Amino acid sequence: MSGGEPDARVLSAIITQNYVLSATLALVVYEYVITWQQEARTIWRRKFTVTSVFLVAIRYTMLLAPLAQLVSEFTNVAARRIEACPWLLES
Repeated sequence: MSGGEPDARVLSAIITQNYVLSATLALVVYEYVITWQQEARTIWRRKFTVTSVFLVAIRYTMLLAPLAQLVSEFTNVAARRIEACPWLLES
């Protein structure tokens, strides 16, 4: 086992995590798109109640949380790759 193998596994785990996060966000966005008309009909066109406010808060938190994570992951990925695989910079 060479010294680079654990680092390559870490990099592979980071990339896999990014793919899973991207797929999760895509699935959440897809669900929002296909249910938008129903949401508009049942939530936005009626008077707001405590229940509808909770529903909207939960729905949009579920959309914004993975989006924030995705932005964070992809902006830090270059720095994490360098930290995880310093042998990539060696000549």
